[in-house]
Amino acid sequence: MSNKGKLNPALRMLNVPVSGGTLSVKLYEPYKIVESINSVNTIVLLHGFTLDYRVWEHSVERFKRDYRVITYDMLGFGASSYPTQEYRHSDHVIELLDALQIDKAHLIGFSMGGGEALDCAVSYPERVQSVGVIAGTCHGQPWQQSWLDFHRDIANHAQQAGIEAAKQVWLGSELFKPLGNKAALIEMMNDYSGWHWVNSDPGSVVKPLLYSDLSRLTVPVLTIVGSLDLADFRNVSDTLVSQVKRVKQQIVPEHGHMLPLECSSLLHHYLANWIQQGYRSLEGAF
Repeated sequence: MSNKGKLNPALRMLNVPVSGGTLSVKLYEPYKIVESINSVNTIVLLHGFTLDYRVWEHSVERFKRDYRVITYDMLGFGASSYPTQEYRHSDHVIELLDALQIDKAHLIGFSMGGGEALDCAVSYPERVQSVGVIAGTCHGQPWQQSWLDFHRDIANHAQQAGIEAAKQVWLGSELFKPLGNKAALIEMMNDYSGWHWVNSDPGSVVKPLLYSDLSRLTVPVLTIVGSLDLADFRNVSDTLVSQVKRVKQQIVPEHGHMLPLECSSLLHHYLANWIQQGYRSLEGAF
């Protein structure tokens, strides 16, 4: 008896226990006709710092037509719990796949989420089909002193003037200036708790220094960065190109850091081509 059929494009909203807390998860099944539910490719989307799953809303709407899509609030953000012990975001990706009984997935991470996707690909290469790093960070990367000072000042401002005041300073960052319509960003920032500015994050003590040993990455990597993004993020993209064996770079002209909000259609075009065929051309490349 054939199990060919149309999968329900259902949204399942889940609370998934992981090491150090509980994740608020949204799982979408695709519209497409498939031979078997096990043949459906899975995409996991990871958001950036101070944001939540909503940064990927435009991508979800497009990807859920053809793929199983998992989007969630990372620990300490959105509707997920605050961390209660040492943890790694990359471990949570695998714990989530295990809970959903999914063997492999394509990981797409934005900003901080890009760094966590890279960490997961190094730690669990057998579970990762490919990685998309959008304006990404990388554990152990060097940061310009001005950016480190700005982060320190934000934390001090949150502790002295309050979290809401710190949010306004954060929104005035150079990071967000190329973004024209800031409504979605402001909505997420209004809901951000500011927990990381006034607490010591137990996840920050267990991050590996991947930047100094990117040759460990063996899965195909797509790095996308805006030409107007800050130098620290452009440097990560360029370093991935120079150090990773299987890599493709896409520079987006006249765009900045917030690519999922600045140019969602163009970004989806790049990502869809990558997942449909692009990463396969690099699977055997050394």
